[in-house]
Amino acid sequence: MAHEHQALTKHWHEILGTEFPVDWLAGATAFDSLVEWSWSSLLAGALAQFATFVLVLLRLGGLFLLGPVFGHATVPVNIRALLAVTLALLLTPLVHEQSRRGFDLLDQNGDGRLARHEIPAGLESEFDRLLLAAHRPRDGQLLPEDYRSESRWPANLGEFVVVGVLELCLGVLLSLGVTIVLSGLQTAGQVIDQQAGFGLGQVFNPDFGGGGATAGPLLYMQGLAIFLILVPLGGHLQMLRIVMETFQTLPPGRALVSLSAIELLSGLVQQSLLLAIRVAAPLLVIMSLTDMLMGFLGHSVPQINIQAVGFTVRAVSGVSLLVVTVTTVPDVLAETLPGLLETWRTALVLPP
Repeated sequence: MAHEHQALTKHWHEILGTEFPVDWLAGATAFDSLVEWSWSSLLAGALAQFATFVLVLLRLGGLFLLGPVFGHATVPVNIRALLAVTLALLLTPLVHEQSRRGFDLLDQNGDGRLARHEIPAGLESEFDRLLLAAHRPRDGQLLPEDYRSESRWPANLGEFVVVGVLELCLGVLLSLGVTIVLSGLQTAGQVIDQQAGFGLGQVFNPDFGGGGATAGPLLYMQGLAIFLILVPLGGHLQMLRIVMETFQTLPPGRALVSLSAIELLSGLVQQSLLLAIRVAAPLLVIMSLTDMLMGFLGHSVPQINIQAVGFTVRAVSGVSLLVVTVTTVPDVLAETLPGLLETWRTALVLPP
């Protein structure tokens, strides 16, 4: 080190052509070291913020892939990408505040300490990691200052890709759950179209990438409209709120897709089929009775052209019953969607 100092002194003496205090050179070297340290710290902080932004963007990106509103196929991809980036820029500065709120959310008895019995099963591994980082025993408790908001960054690019996929899957699970339930209206509409004879009027549904008759797209679009005007907030705002609340217990880099959340999807498929039956059942019953009446009339009065009469009767009955069905859909969705969103919030924010 002394040899390097003497060489640097000689170099500056040759440049300036005069003698100068060696202490000045030591001060200049210390200042250069301070500037270099400041720039390295600034660069590290900028990289950490950028990594946080990328992970937040990936978690939000799941909503724009399969979301019933954000991921609508009729919205151009560049518009969806711009909206996702804008939301990520707005939410990234709030991530640390959300992680601080997570302590109060988990502290069920309000004593200012987190014990193991207060931690959901899906967060026990993270609880053990925080205990180890705070140098506390395995059966100890966490204080608010121990529940740090720093993200656990991957050590290499491969781990970063794995973490990014988990972040994306977390958002996809939320949007997929809502889409599955709303697809029950599409199924009910297809059943109504077949029974009422509307199958000849095919229209293209971009959400499902295929064609369908009039009742299916009509009920699905009605379901989207009801989803947007849910009280006290619209369904799309509630989905954003749930994604934001996941950062309270699952900060960027700690995304978790629990097995219970995946099992919940199978339950939502059953709930979607139940919704389709509830919506289409009245029309199915009436159309079955109409078929029985037409069959009885055909055998009783053979002179009547039952095929021509039956087609007209089914069309009129189908349209009338479809109008009645449309008026009952809001009540059915008002009972289903709020409970669905609350279930998903519990499963994602506090993974069991």
